Amino acid sequence: MSNEIAGSTSLALETVPKQYTQPLAFNGDIISVTSAPAGYTLDVSEAVRDLSDYHGDPFKVDHVVDFGAAMLSLAGTYQGEMLEDPDTWPDQGIIVLSNYYREAEKLVADVDTLANKIIETPDLYNDKSFCRDYFELAKAGYGMLRKYLPDFRDGAMNGRPVSLERAGLVTTRLDLEVSPDEVIPDEVRVITKRSHLKYNDPTDLMVTVSWRDPDRLAEIDDQPITVADFVNPASWASTGAFLVAAQSRDVKPSALVHHSIMATSQGIEFAKRVTKSRDFGQIATLFCSVGISETMNEHFYLVNPAVADAGHALRHFLPTWYKP
Repeated sequence: MSNEIAGSTSLALETVPKQYTQPLAFNGDIISVTSAPAGYTLDVSEAVRDLSDYHGDPFKVDHVVDFGAAMLSLAGTYQGEMLEDPDTWPDQGIIVLSNYYREAEKLVADVDTLANKIIETPDLYNDKSFCRDYFELAKAGYGMLRKYLPDFRDGAMNGRPVSLERAGLVTTRLDLEVSPDEVIPDEVRVITKRSHLKYNDPTDLMVTVSWRDPDRLAEIDDQPITVADFVNPASWASTGAFLVAAQSRDVKPSALVHHSIMATSQGIEFAKRVTKSRDFGQIATLFCSVGISETMNEHFYLVNPAVADAGHALRHFLPTWYKP
């Protein structure tokens, strides 16, 4: 071990020896994943561009996935062709309930209304009673997925629950219709945080990844998993980073099921292209969402309809045993 890392259990990201950073092919781009040496963590507190936008997650992490500009083209309005005909979506593994059910369409509109209020008055993120309405919409949306997905698939592909903290702890429990404080024995908990690095362009994305129980990571290798998240995919950065970080530890699920309230057309197309690529390992996918948007702003948040920061709103409803 080099002298640079001999005296501390945490390394500033800028000081990590080069051998701990791997370049990876990703949708035609080269991204990088920096992994902490065994027994150490990476301290990103001096590397993050805007600390005020780094909500609720620790600065000491296991991996930093630097996507650079790999997802920049996803901002704006969807311009692709794969999803032009919604009638073909279920055959492509894409199920969007608002294409078929009025109550799903209304729920999307209700989320948009609340989201725009939060965007206009950010202090509402701290108002638990206001955020309760957001939570109830998420609860109703996951109920719709349970109710209507059998209309499209006989025995829908599902897998072991992987929760992307923080909001994923809430949505996994809504998805499984269990108590907010339920301990789910086979849940794999992953801490992810999307942000931006000081030394990159402001629009470049990076995601930090940490494992709550790294010894359980091997249990999802070559197994199907389900990620229930409020918005997934938007840019797909958090899920993509989780998969990249897992692959850096020689772990790859066989299939990935998305259960979400909202998604984006460009995120779905992007995720399908990446997961079926030879470089990424040809992971099977299924996208199940209540609604969909075709527009993201330059900060990779949905607009028209909007969702605001779902994780920041849903943090009020984390399990009582949760510790950051």
